[in-house]
Amino acid sequence: PETADMFTRLDLYSMAASCEYQNLPPILKSFLKDHTWGVSGKAASLMIQEGYETLEVLRDLLSDSSETISLQAAFILAFYSQDSQALTVLLQH
Repeated sequence: PETADMFTRLDLYSMAASCEYQNLPPILKSFLKDHTWGVSGKAASLMIQEGYETLEVLRDLLSDSSETISLQAAFILAFYSQDSQALTVLLQH
């Protein structure tokens, strides 16, 4: 039930993103804390769909104090962009 709730909220945030809601990155960042790959992956996909500057937001998360957030961001960046910084974070952990 909790995962279904998260997916529903992400669908709603996707709609908000289409209206150019400005406070979306911090909200989506909170989804990267979830250890469920499907939820964090969908949140990151939504971030990436919103534009190139979102890749910069994910790059900023590589140095987040939370190891979970930095690793999730690294996995996603490595998958979507083969980012060298992301690969470095993955190799360090």
